[in-house]
Amino acid sequence: MSLFCDAVGGWKTGFARVTLAVTASVASCQAQSDSQLPAAATATFRLTGVDIRLAAAAVTSFTGRRVSLFSEVQGRVDLITAESVDAAQATQLLGQIARNKGWQVLISASGDMTVRPQRFAMTELQPVQRMYQLGSLRAIELAPRVRPLLSVQGRMGAPDDHRLFVSDIPTAQAQVEELLRSAEESQSPSPTPASQY
Repeated sequence: MSLFCDAVGGWKTGFARVTLAVTASVASCQAQSDSQLPAAATATFRLTGVDIRLAAAAVTSFTGRRVSLFSEVQGRVDLITAESVDAAQATQLLGQIARNKGWQVLISASGDMTVRPQRFAMTELQPVQRMYQLGSLRAIELAPRVRPLLSVQGRMGAPDDHRLFVSDIPTAQAQVEELLRSAEESQSPSPTPASQY
């Protein structure tokens, strides 16, 4: 299955209309940019000089993964592939285009992308290490719930049954703390960081 994406003009709900033509061995169909395509599809993109939001909408339609753009992220981009690409390659290509424009690109563990201006302090991206005392909860039970909250650079370890070590950016640490707090509150007092390195 292959996909061809090309800007065809017009404005609809803030985005230029995009035609996505999906072709299989005998069938073809047209879809608007807010539809999702099967994960096994490949795509060829030929978007020249389009608003970054249109390029993000096209990638979102193809991959099914969310692309969030801060309001300050504006401008025209070229999203062109010489050959068909899969969902991961399309996401990487959009991320590279955003980085080349000087924007920061953050990709969550689930594959969703956030593009924001460089004005954010680099300290937001520096990992913070914390050791959590878990009280009555066991690290081995919490690890599967904590792991999806970690950023790409996040790390986690358990030196024993009732302590959890997490190294990650502050926003991810805040999510981990909230999860641990709610899990602990259902059983006993809230967990607190034993130390911060």
